[in-house]
Amino acid sequence: MNGITPVIRADRRSGSGFDGNGFPAAQRAYPATCSSRSTHPRPSLRLGPAASIASLQADLLNARHRAERLAARVRQLERKLSTLLGEHAWRESGLGASDDLDELKQQNADLERYMIDLRLQLDERDQDLAAARSGNRELMAHLNTTARR
Repeated sequence: MNGITPVIRADRRSGSGFDGNGFPAAQRAYPATCSSRSTHPRPSLRLGPAASIASLQADLLNARHRAERLAARVRQLERKLSTLLGEHAWRESGLGASDDLDELKQQNADLERYMIDLRLQLDERDQDLAAARSGNRELMAHLNTTARR
């Protein structure tokens, strides 16, 4: 690791080697030790390209972000699982809604469709009534004008 040795400190609260965010304490110690050193790696005896401190820090930062995303996803999945298990337990206990809830929802939807049909019929009858009244007014007006002559 290019002569960098991580310093692992125990968390005072838990007594573990992790910080408060769930990351190993060694990861928090890397930037502090790396910033005091040159950004160029020391020559090593191995063959092949050596990683620079900057690229290692970028990898570490990317790993942290990935860990945060994964932790958020785990929390989301835990909430979903908890919800589903709670609903299942509620149904199984008999305290929840009755089993014919779907049937009642279907009946409600059928009644709503029936109500819409009745309203359409009522609108048609209102239009027919308005047309009949208009025709009666015209007929009465015509009869009144012919009776005066």
